[in-house]
Amino acid sequence: FRNHGGNIYGLTVRIGRRVLDCSVPILDVLRSSDDNVLILGPPGAGKTTFIRDIVWRMNEQTNQIVVDTSNEICGWGGGLPHASLGKFTRRAMVQNRERQDQVMIQVLQNHTPDIIVIDEIGRDKEVRAAATCSNRGVRLFASAHGSSLLDLVNNRELRGLVGGIQQNSVGDMTARMMSNKSKAFSKLYTERTGSPVFQ
Repeated sequence: FRNHGGNIYGLTVRIGRRVLDCSVPILDVLRSSDDNVLILGPPGAGKTTFIRDIVWRMNEQTNQIVVDTSNEICGWGGGLPHASLGKFTRRAMVQNRERQDQVMIQVLQNHTPDIIVIDEIGRDKEVRAAATCSNRGVRLFASAHGSSLLDLVNNRELRGLVGGIQQNSVGDMTARMMSNKSKAFSKLYTERTGSPVFQ
């Protein structure tokens, strides 16, 4: 923390832990599918720990690169990823959080990844970069803050991860048909606007 004068008055220290086998419950899904994987949870829920174990489990099967903005997945070891991630995982360090989207695109264009791992997608430009990577055939493992899918849909910056939403109006007849299904009459309904990055 910094005060108004720019002097440091507090410090938060985060220690990354390896929790071996925490991703085992979804390992069959990871290995049998090419779908993107989004880990959603509130701060401190263990999203990064979970992703770290996924990276370790998948490291010998694919060319994967970790876009590491805060050094929480790979740790700080002079540019080399932490040994717990496996010997084949590469990392792309992000010097400034504002550049995370640019590093994601750089990895896509220059390093031929099968999988890009992103800890904490949090801004609209990162959502767009994730969509670009996914649309070009690269699989994504990522995390985002939220307690539920509804939180994600209601977050203006992140809703593009699930395709985005928009409200439309319908005529009386269609509204009546829709109200029979939902028990509430409304001429407005919400629909997905595009293809989701994460199914």
